[in-house]
Amino acid sequence: MCGICGFYDKTAPWSLLKAMNGALRHRGPDEEGYYTGDGFGLAMSRLKVIDLVTGSQPIYNEDRSVLTVYNGEIYNFHELRGMLVQKGHRFTTSADTEVIVHLYEDFGPDFVSKLNGMFSIALLDTGKKLLMLARDQVGIKPLYYYADEGNIYFASELKALLKLPVSFDIDHDALPQYFYYTFIPAPRTIFRNVRKLMPGSYLLFKNGALTEKRYWNLEFTGELRDERKIMDELPGVLTAAVKRQLISDVPLGVFLSGGMDSSSIVSAMSECGVGDIKTFSIGFREESFNELSHAALVAGHFNTSHFTETLDSDMVMGLIPEIINYLDEPMADASVIPTYLVSRLARRKVTVALSGDGGDELFGGYNTYQAHKAARLLKAALPKPVLAALGKMTALIPGDTRNLSIELKIKKFFNAINDKPEYYNFLWWGAYSKMSLPSILNPEIAGPGLEDTVNSPVIGALKNFSGPAPRASCGGISSRTCRPLPPASPSPYCRSR
Repeated sequence: MCGICGFYDKTAPWSLLKAMNGALRHRGPDEEGYYTGDGFGLAMSRLKVIDLVTGSQPIYNEDRSVLTVYNGEIYNFHELRGMLVQKGHRFTTSADTEVIVHLYEDFGPDFVSKLNGMFSIALLDTGKKLLMLARDQVGIKPLYYYADEGNIYFASELKALLKLPVSFDIDHDALPQYFYYTFIPAPRTIFRNVRKLMPGSYLLFKNGALTEKRYWNLEFTGELRDERKIMDELPGVLTAAVKRQLISDVPLGVFLSGGMDSSSIVSAMSECGVGDIKTFSIGFREESFNELSHAALVAGHFNTSHFTETLDSDMVMGLIPEIINYLDEPMADASVIPTYLVSRLARRKVTVALSGDGGDELFGGYNTYQAHKAARLLKAALPKPVLAALGKMTALIPGDTRNLSIELKIKKFFNAINDKPEYYNFLWWGAYSKMSLPSILNPEIAGPGLEDTVNSPVIGALKNFSGPAPRASCGGISSRTCRPLPPASPSPYCRSR
């Protein structure tokens, strides 16, 4: 992965841009790149994956009036490049980055709808003095921003924005979201005056004004197709998707859990003719969590170069301070620990790793999808008072430390059953129920923030389908996976009020 950052602020010194980019060096240890001019500053820390020699950023169009820094990969850049060359554009690099500036020349900000990939983009049109920030369709690549008094600052991680001499206050309305979802969904962050750009959206900044536009949404349209035909097409579609992501000028591997999702990725890579596939797995001392035997079977079947590491409780205590430093804001998904560990393990051998993240969401692989059906049938058969009584009774069941134990599943199931179906998944995967938050948080925080949590944009985006909280990405390796502002505190770098 790479890191990008920048700002529009005519009073900001060069040292601020340098400090912001320095905070992102773990994302891109190979190279730095900078642009400054007319109050704009753009910077990036690069992890070299494609076009190691001429792919340095920022990258410009032909007359250098448009430039970009970006984090991610454009999988269909070869097709886009061919189309742009036919239209008369001249390319000076072999990098996927360069299609961004030329697409903008022809299609304006809506060019992002033509990209197949994962990305966060900062593009500057110097002639129009227009700064554009964009994020991929499902928000795999992060992008944070802070705006105040006609200025804007952005970065791939919060820690770069913390270099601003600004008071960053805790957003009390975000705290209930954290305890409810175990993460803080976009557009909020843990800080009141910093926002995440929404997935599938772009932001335009010109003359001190911000305009945000949603360019992509998941829609369920058209007629239902024959299930058997879809199943017959699926292997070819999956292999084609994996093949797109194999474009790399550096070594790549796979995070292999042994489940259907990551195993399918290894199978598709083998089908694409990749030799000496490197696979990486993390095991656990606690047997109910350990899946190393499944991963070993897959690795043996495809004759991969397989690397493993086993996680125990003593290691966790040492890893937590490192992981917190990378996360920047609260996130209580324990899977971030093995994710960090497998990233660190893989980085010793490869620069890029494919993973199966998203497979369970797309193909209904979680037990919660089966629980949705059971909840619907049970609610139709039993009155609410009976279900409420069952919820109170199951809450008394003693806890169990095993992974996804039946006791935990029963307690979680009945905790959610009287709520709205679109909230089920968050209650089943989350840490605390809505009813319990007032006993945890100060009433001034738990009160208004709770209602805001229920009406969060994440609910609206998932009313037609449900999935667990997104997994976190870790620094130092590129993981190719299928993932409004309140008044702010004054900044010495902002124009006077």
